Amino acid sequence: MRWAKALLAAFALAATAELLAARPSGVPLDYYVWAISLLGGAAASLDLAECWRRHGLYSTCIASLASLALIAAGRLGSLALNWAYYDFLTPLVGSPYAPGAAALAAIAVAGSISASATALVHAALGRPASAGGPTLADLWAGASSRLRGLLRPPYLYASAFLLGFAFRLVPELIWWPYPLGWDTVDYIAHLEDFLARPDPFAAFYWEGGMAHLPPLLDLVAAPLALAVGAWYAFKVLPPIIYGLSSAAAAYLARSIGARPGAALLAAAAFAFYLFDLAISWEFQREALGTLLLLAALGLMESKYDERPWASASLLILSALAHQETAYMAFAVGLVAGARGALRGNARGALAGLAAAAASAALEVWYWGGVSTPNPYVGAAPLGLSAYSNYLPTAQGVLMYVAAGLGPGLALALIALAERRPLYISAALAAILLAGVSPAIAPYTSVVFWNLFLMQAGPLIAPLAGVALAEVKNKAAAALAFLSYSSYSLRSYMWPSPAT
Repeated sequence: MRWAKALLAAFALAATAELLAARPSGVPLDYYVWAISLLGGAAASLDLAECWRRHGLYSTCIASLASLALIAAGRLGSLALNWAYYDFLTPLVGSPYAPGAAALAAIAVAGSISASATALVHAALGRPASAGGPTLADLWAGASSRLRGLLRPPYLYASAFLLGFAFRLVPELIWWPYPLGWDTVDYIAHLEDFLARPDPFAAFYWEGGMAHLPPLLDLVAAPLALAVGAWYAFKVLPPIIYGLSSAAAAYLARSIGARPGAALLAAAAFAFYLFDLAISWEFQREALGTLLLLAALGLMESKYDERPWASASLLILSALAHQETAYMAFAVGLVAGARGALRGNARGALAGLAAAAASAALEVWYWGGVSTPNPYVGAAPLGLSAYSNYLPTAQGVLMYVAAGLGPGLALALIALAERRPLYISAALAAILLAGVSPAIAPYTSVVFWNLFLMQAGPLIAPLAGVALAEVKNKAAAALAFLSYSSYSLRSYMWPSPAT
């Protein structure tokens, strides 16, 4: 190891000298910076591996640690600035430099010079110059202990909220003051209508006609809109709802027995899932319904027998937020009612059936009846339509399932098989069955099947996080999570601005 880090340091310094002599720009510059950063970072890492348990922090090991921090900050900072400036349309290696990125890259080069010089000194002396003190391993153990303390409720849920809130807030700030999402302008216009006529059960104009709309979002957004206007209400409210939904995803994971760290990973899996972000960008009622449904399912999995009416109330609130979550609340309420009846739990049976009945009544009100016309069978139950172009529709269903849900669905099924959560399983089965219905029975299948499949995302994501947390090979788990979240990490910066 001694001579290996000396060799790496020598190559890093040689590459730095070549960089200073050649003074390249553009693509060649980035290749130099990558080479210097990797060589210097490797030398510093070997140094720190030697220091980890053998030498105290009051030594020249601190120089290796500081150098590695400079390399990471400069290299990652310049990458982030390049990606933000070029809207992610630039390669990982060989990127042209945005204004200010070269200065950050220079920090990485300076860190590499420091790391290389320190590694050469350590190689020449045979060991770091040390005056004792705690080792890096001691500091890591203490920090890990404090971190585990912060993963306990309520800190766990606060961390999950901040994760989702910050991730969702970034595009709002980038596109300020414009609202995000093609449908968001409709929400703004409707909220203005609601403020002019604050009747939650009146019919309002929506996307081409009069309709009974789920009223809960209007009631939640109205006070904020009165304070800052409907336009800015939908700049502020979506990140808050998304953060609360991330916290609810952590609560859902805890309700099925996940450890605190796994619950935080479940929240991250929710926050970074593209379908969850798409719902938050485009469908504000559905986003609110998702929050309430996640909270309801978490409470039901952990305490339904103790708090059946609180669970039923959350289900009904989710039904008041959106048609799709009303459908899921209906299915889950039926399962809860049946389970309560089979176990002789009268309160549980009544609460579940009450939630199902209220959700069904709201669906009838939203749709304006119990049936819809159908050209093939005359009439079909509410919410069902007919797709005459079977093959393209079935291909679309397969695309959504494979490309959209595929990254998390397999992991979610593993978590379901191991944990066996009754109510989550019922909700997920109901929404998936509705979403794939055009591929099964295209002439009597749900309207907007793609939105139903998107709604499976908020359940699949935290379950996938729970499954990943159980993988023993943490490097493999980290790679799987990066692959899983890469959809959103690359595309969440530019949701459609509604201009």
